Amino acid sequence: MAKTLVIINPHAAGKRAKLIWETYEPLFRERFGDLIAVMTRTPNDVPPALETARAAGCERVFSIGGDGTNNAMVNALMKHNHAYPDAPPLAFGCIPAGTGRDWSRGVGTPLNVKLSIEWLASVRLRPVDVGMLTYDDRTTYFLNVSSSGISNDVVQRVERSPKESRLAFPLAILSSLLWYKPEPVQIYCDGTLWYEGTIYVTAICNGRYFGQGLHVAPHARIDDGTFEVIVAEGMPLLRVLPVVARLYRGTHLSHSKVHTTSAQHVRVISASGLPIGLDFDGEPGMARELTYRVLRHALLMYT
Repeated sequence: MAKTLVIINPHAAGKRAKLIWETYEPLFRERFGDLIAVMTRTPNDVPPALETARAAGCERVFSIGGDGTNNAMVNALMKHNHAYPDAPPLAFGCIPAGTGRDWSRGVGTPLNVKLSIEWLASVRLRPVDVGMLTYDDRTTYFLNVSSSGISNDVVQRVERSPKESRLAFPLAILSSLLWYKPEPVQIYCDGTLWYEGTIYVTAICNGRYFGQGLHVAPHARIDDGTFEVIVAEGMPLLRVLPVVARLYRGTHLSHSKVHTTSAQHVRVISASGLPIGLDFDGEPGMARELTYRVLRHALLMYT
């Protein structure tokens, strides 16, 4: 049986991820055999842990954390595997233990920890797509969804809330809606101007869910080499509230103020010249221009 590295983000799940590991370590060892466990303090701890794992003969890496942990893992794994082009790539799997857990929700991972470990032991290894985002002078990777507009404020409100609360995202969304003013953008898909106007949110989707269960991209697939691009355009507050409700059910795509397309390359440009808020897998940022590319089958995952 292949050796396995387990990365535990102790800040995930309201700082309960360490307890989750201590509780389920015996089950991990029963299902996956020889393990190396690393408790990270920051994302900067992940790359050296991957080096240690490769030197020890590990072939796969599992994480215990949320969508932010996934983001740190994917960025580290993409760079690590690129540094060893002639060696078998390290494969990745995740145990959902964060606030949103939206990647796991989209691929069908049970959100119960014990069941998710059993699920991880039974699923196949397959290549999945990874999103690459360049904004201003920075490039990063994302696994699930990157968005711009109101989502940046929502993410920051969630970061300030109790992480174990199931109401963290719904309350943050409602609070953000009360003050957010839709921003003007231009959106180019595969080189063609596709949308020009104000937005509440633009979502560039590899996965299907974001915002703790918003079913933003019901038709997205993680291995088809394309993004699903979703725009909710600017509209009065009383009209946007029903759209949010439909997002939870995944029935928003037929709304007249919601637009969708598929693309491999997307550019989002601030039409005002001012930075617009963005997030990638729940990590916030600001930029005047965002450029997205799909990297098809760039990562091996247990899904």
